[in-house]
Amino acid sequence: KNAATKEAAAAKAAEAGATAEGAAAPVTGPKPADPESKRSKKKQKKEHKAQKAEKAELTEDATSKPVETPALMDAVSLIPEPAGLTPLQKSMRSKLASARFRHLNESLYTKPSADSLSLFTEDPSMFEDYHRGFAQQVEVWPQNPVDDYVASILARGSIKIAKDPWRAQMREKKKKGATIAAATEPEEENNHPIIPRGNNKPLPRTHGARCLIADLGCGVASLSYRLQPHLSSLNIDIKSFDLSQPSGPSKSLVTVADISSLPLKENSTDIAIFCLALMGTNWLDFIDEAYRILRWKGELWVAEIKSRFGRVEKKKAVPINSIGSLNKGAKPPKKKGPKEKKKDDVEGIEDSADEAELAQTVDGASGPEGTDVSAFVDVLRTRGFVLDALPERPGDAIDLSNKMFVKLQFVKGAQPTKGKNAGSEGTSAGAKGSFKTSSALKMGMKGKKFNAVKEEEDEQSAAKDGAVLKPCLYKIR
Repeated sequence: KNAATKEAAAAKAAEAGATAEGAAAPVTGPKPADPESKRSKKKQKKEHKAQKAEKAELTEDATSKPVETPALMDAVSLIPEPAGLTPLQKSMRSKLASARFRHLNESLYTKPSADSLSLFTEDPSMFEDYHRGFAQQVEVWPQNPVDDYVASILARGSIKIAKDPWRAQMREKKKKGATIAAATEPEEENNHPIIPRGNNKPLPRTHGARCLIADLGCGVASLSYRLQPHLSSLNIDIKSFDLSQPSGPSKSLVTVADISSLPLKENSTDIAIFCLALMGTNWLDFIDEAYRILRWKGELWVAEIKSRFGRVEKKKAVPINSIGSLNKGAKPPKKKGPKEKKKDDVEGIEDSADEAELAQTVDGASGPEGTDVSAFVDVLRTRGFVLDALPERPGDAIDLSNKMFVKLQFVKGAQPTKGKNAGSEGTSAGAKGSFKTSSALKMGMKGKKFNAVKEEEDEQSAAKDGAVLKPCLYKIR
């Protein structure tokens, strides 16, 4: 009995201990778990913020890196082809387009833009025939300048403009904890701020506003069409002008106009682009019109076929693909004796061979003497445009690396001495109280005579300047 009572007492004690532990569990259990739950919530918040920051960085990188841009659209896709054609019909149509393109190309280069506008107004199908043939020529090019301009706009448009570039630069120097060597860049001397170049330079804007780009001689508006998805994010607007409209998807993007007389206000545009578009005997009028619509320090982008410019001859002893006589301080070559001169004549290009090389085609054949754009640069300087580079480094604004075309970048940064905008101060319309030599010459009988002489001289000078660009020749494919 005593043993039985002891076992029963031990069982009751065990049950009591179990219930006591069970009762104490809910009281003591949550207290140590509380800080752990708080810590886990904090961790979750931190992880969530980190994920958001990573997503933001990815989106910024996607907009700033041109490599990650959508696939570039082919210009041919903007020109619709008739449906249901057989392979033979397509081949015949292609040959016909090439032949017609050659004829239209010659006409566009040898007539003023007003005549070309009338031609396309009477028969709009000629506009698409021309660009269909042009697209066939571009197919064999290793690179299209439109692709470069699209990438440049995407890269530069995503760069934010600092309110005070000088202070921003000094802050960056302090963060890095090191000074930049004065020998790296000429403009860094005397503590001047670093001037960004190329695609590291933000697009020109007026007080951070929308950047207006005018594509002059846009063709089928490939530039505008490919940038449409990015207009809002980059805060840009593109106006495209040409002599006619294509019938494809980019039709609504093109405004029909003679680019020597644009429906844009003075000083309203940030960038004007001539991408293989300086066609017509009055191409200097296009340059004058670009000056009128661009604001001060607005940019002018020009891409043209290399064969349209002068060539650096062997006897001038200038390196291949030189910018010619832009370095005015260079010493002239020494005069050679009769024997040496005769040797140069044999090695150089003369007469029929020279004429043959002047007829270079846009098929990849490059002139052995390189490209000299100095005369073209000088002409644009008289129209108020200077190279977008330091005076001692003009090559920064000239790209001769492509074997097919030259790219040049100018800014509206000088008073024109020739053309429609010459004789005015401040703006192309002229400021109040500005002195115009053209008006002064008209006063009095002698003034009339002098004015007549001056007009004749201006016409001769314009003809000489216009001859700086040669017509572009293409082979029929």
